[in-house]
Amino acid sequence: FSKSIQFMKDCNCSGVTVVGVLGESNRLLDSEREKLIKEAVHVAGDMPVCVGTSHPGTRATRDLSQMAEELGASAVMVTPSREPAPLTPDKMVEYFQKVDEGISIPIVLQDHPASTQVNMSMDLVARICGEVKGVSAVKMESLPSPPKLQQLRQLLEDSEGANRPDVALLVGL
Repeated sequence: FSKSIQFMKDCNCSGVTVVGVLGESNRLLDSEREKLIKEAVHVAGDMPVCVGTSHPGTRATRDLSQMAEELGASAVMVTPSREPAPLTPDKMVEYFQKVDEGISIPIVLQDHPASTQVNMSMDLVARICGEVKGVSAVKMESLPSPPKLQQLRQLLEDSEGANRPDVALLVGL
């Protein structure tokens, strides 16, 4: 793990994301996450570290986000988890608001329905960006990405929409 972070730093990457939604992250204990975050921040030095803090439940996600910030993360990446009863749009906004209220670092909203089985409309993503000021980027990993990105860009720039043209749009696919 340390060698991978060092390799990215040596390659002059502008940042690194650790403990995302794929791989073993959802099987880690909090103490194991803590060790990985500490090591990533230590090895990365001045290179920003974004930490995936997605977890079933709002409180757990907020707690993990707080831990990441306390350990030196520059940002957190959050994608909502599949719940026994799907979250309504209002509850989805509240989920991101609660995480944002608990931290002072930026949030990357990750839309990754292939791993979460949570499908967010672009109207909902734009609404979250408009109502949750801590969301500074959207990592789009839903298909078809190009038309969804175009729709989201338009919604974010629309004066009647979220009015957040400052939100970075990232593509993961």
